Amino acid sequence: MDFLKVVLVTGLLANSVLLTACDSSASADDSSLKSADAKTEMRNRAELDGQFEYQLRTEETSMQDDRFPFGFWEITRVYPEVLSDSHPSAAEAANARIAELVDRFRCEGMGDIAFHTREIHLGNGVLSMAYEASWTCASMPSPERVSGFLNLDLADGTEIELDEQFRDRYAFERFQETAIRELLQARESQAASQGVTCPDIRSVNGFHTDGEELWVASLPEEPGPAPCDVKVGFSLPTLKDRLKPDNLLLTPRVRRAQAN
Repeated sequence: MDFLKVVLVTGLLANSVLLTACDSSASADDSSLKSADAKTEMRNRAELDGQFEYQLRTEETSMQDDRFPFGFWEITRVYPEVLSDSHPSAAEAANARIAELVDRFRCEGMGDIAFHTREIHLGNGVLSMAYEASWTCASMPSPERVSGFLNLDLADGTEIELDEQFRDRYAFERFQETAIRELLQARESQAASQGVTCPDIRSVNGFHTDGEELWVASLPEEPGPAPCDVKVGFSLPTLKDRLKPDNLLLTPRVRRAQAN
């Protein structure tokens, strides 16, 4: 099922926070160290840009089974394989994480399985993508479906946590409040037009980026009606003041454009 896309071209309102310190010199030194560390991290990150690429892998298997109405079961998986001549071990770690995700949706025995990725973005040492999986095992009365996102830091193959890209917990929570309001608004109009009821949205627990925008969603614990699956987008440059300096979302091109 595809998510409904809603683009927010306006930025978040900035909030001023007054901080006091007993030792101003110590605070300044600490700030300088953090700034230097962030600049080093950004230089290292920029060096990863262009060092990775991907190709789509397609796996198709069919198994004959006369007990099934169509006479056979079918498995189709389409997903990216990360390649890098300069960082082969990092590419291998990323591919292991992707394989782990793909293999999560399977049947013990016969079954129809489909796994597809879309909106794949690779840049700045980051792989970000959306995926959709569906499966019908032999013992199941009807198919199950799930949508989600995967965001990998190709420097070490670890999954990127959205809240860790913000300056602090307060900045993330303020962003999340705005995102939830927009998600509810987008979903309400979509669901009302089709006469369905959706569960409440309590948090942002899914995201991906295309290098220009940050797309966020609230993924349900249980698969629900298609109109309940929505996501909203925020222009990344408008989030700069809320993101920490060494965040993994802003690409070198966006950083250069903001500096000019």
